[in-house]
Amino acid sequence: IMTGALFRPVNEFLTISTQFGIIFAAAQRVFKILNTPVPVKSPGTETLSINNGEALSFKNVWFTYPGEKEHALKGVTFSINKGESVALAGPSGSGKSTITALVQRFWEWDKGDILLGGTSIRKGSPGSPRSLISIVPQDVYLFNESIIDNLKLGAPGASEEEVIAAAKTAMADEFINRMPEGYHTVVGERGVRLSGGEKQRLAVARALLKDAPLLILDEASSSLDSYNEHHLNMALENIKKGKTTLVI
Repeated sequence: IMTGALFRPVNEFLTISTQFGIIFAAAQRVFKILNTPVPVKSPGTETLSINNGEALSFKNVWFTYPGEKEHALKGVTFSINKGESVALAGPSGSGKSTITALVQRFWEWDKGDILLGGTSIRKGSPGSPRSLISIVPQDVYLFNESIIDNLKLGAPGASEEEVIAAAKTAMADEFINRMPEGYHTVVGERGVRLSGGEKQRLAVARALLKDAPLLILDEASSSLDSYNEHHLNMALENIKKGKTTLVI
């Protein structure tokens, strides 16, 4: 009896040991992310704001992605005044989305300066420029949570009434109410239960709920059919009112 009992934990250990390879591989991926160097090397402490005058300015900005030899941006200079809508046009790979990433302080640029409200974003904390920006990206990321939780990422303290009001303005309320549980419907990882147009309208609602003074539209309607593009453009006209808008 004792001999039989002794081998039971040994057998369990051998069974677990077959999983060690998977466990170690997963741990390596986790630690690789945790040990990734922070790309922003000069975070400041000031709180940025956009009042009057130039809302966003690029001053002779040069930027190269880590490990690349070619510059993604070469001496880019432009200004957008408060309340203006400005479009950036160009072929794929010309650096349009790179500009939006730099404004959000995801990378450290090589030369020049980027200003929000006349102040270099290097003087602000990394979160400071992001608090002034609402973005409707080309590839909308939705978490495997309810619609209302995904929308509240734009404003965590928003009430349910405010969320519904933003969804109505973004032309999203109609299709949300057709979902099995309405605003409490879980959308699946990356919003797999929704169409491309529905995800984009949720992104507009999220940006509207955040109500930041600078709005960035990064090819928001590039992959939509004519029906969804029409509804999205109507929603974008609603959200652009009173905002400084950069359209890719």
